[in-house]
Amino acid sequence: MTGASYGNIYLYFHTYICRSNHSSMLEEQPNKKSREEIINSVSDFTPTKKVIGINNQFVFMIDNNRKKIFYSNHITQKTISYNDIIKVEVIDNGKTIHQKSTIRTIGGAIVGGAVAGSAGAIVGGLSGGSKQASVVSLVQVKILLRDVNSPSLLINTFNARNMTVEGKPIKNNGTEGYIYRNGLKIAQEIADIVNVIIDEVDRCGGNVQPTEINFEQPREDDLDSVLREMVQSKKVIQAVKLYMDEKGVGLAEAKKHIDNL
Repeated sequence: MTGASYGNIYLYFHTYICRSNHSSMLEEQPNKKSREEIINSVSDFTPTKKVIGINNQFVFMIDNNRKKIFYSNHITQKTISYNDIIKVEVIDNGKTIHQKSTIRTIGGAIVGGAVAGSAGAIVGGLSGGSKQASVVSLVQVKILLRDVNSPSLLINTFNARNMTVEGKPIKNNGTEGYIYRNGLKIAQEIADIVNVIIDEVDRCGGNVQPTEINFEQPREDDLDSVLREMVQSKKVIQAVKLYMDEKGVGLAEAKKHIDNL
């Protein structure tokens, strides 16, 4: 291998490492809160499902008991009522490939609906763009809301600018194409969740109500009893993870608590 070839390889990996470190710094610096700290700081919200973005760049959660959505990235946070959702779209490089909108009736007339017929009509398959070689740069989920001050939520599930080595559009079948495909899968997962929410709200005539349940957290002594049993059964790792999930603490603090049981 020539000296020039070695130089090109070095330059590629040097660029990759620098960009990776730079992306990590951008992700961690804005508020220095871990994703778990953000999740646990949301008041009146108990996640029943979570979707995490590529490189932990965002979290999308639902509380299906309180009928709310919560979204957070390193710039903004937003809580949305199920009843405020009008439509969801998946946008692949500027082209809408999936959309579903709510149906409301006023005096028997349909208000809203969906493109190409019934509610939830699929304009294109979510994987359609990946079947042919093309240059890709952005995959988004757009949720239209009944909110004059903030009429939509835009979620970037793939953005070549901050998710690829060179920070520019890539070929969907190239070496970094898996990042784009992963972004599509995440977009589909979010869209599927919102599709179900829209159907639920429509069934309730546009006014879905929170589920009446007891949101009281387990008592400390009850939790410790469960943890002790897990430790005695040689399930220490599972015990540490359970404590982290229940208390929203880091690994070191969880291990310390388990060791002191």
